[in-house]
Amino acid sequence: FPNRLKEKINIVPSGDKYFCEVNPELIAEAGLYEIELVAKNSDGALIGNANRQFVVIDRDKEKSNPAANPEQLNRLAAQTAEFGGKAIVPQDLGPLLDDYINNPPMTKIEIPMKWQLGGTFWDAAGFLMGFVTLLSIEWVLRKKWGLV
Repeated sequence: FPNRLKEKINIVPSGDKYFCEVNPELIAEAGLYEIELVAKNSDGALIGNANRQFVVIDRDKEKSNPAANPEQLNRLAAQTAEFGGKAIVPQDLGPLLDDYINNPPMTKIEIPMKWQLGGTFWDAAGFLMGFVTLLSIEWVLRKKWGLV
């Protein structure tokens, strides 16, 4: 195994042939593997042994072409240009990072606020004065009409 672990795998008879099944997790990592077969008879005496190597290939499509594609990078930069995207060469990365550290971009975040009654002191005071005024008028009218 690539991580140098050893694992015992049992081989069982199946008709006139022998069969073994390897847990897929044991060979999940890409790399060079070696399998060693040791045959013993029923009393434990060694009949023989053999070694074979096999390779598990990493078929990740993103890793299939490790070279940078400048045309694709320019297209991505053009698509994100309205948000500040731009294509740069590796030599310009250092000064660009220094510029970001010295002058961080300021972002303006607008938070929508809805008006609510009593949200400020003057709103609450106006509501309270209006409510007290209405109750006072109602009380005065009921007193005048003799309903109190």
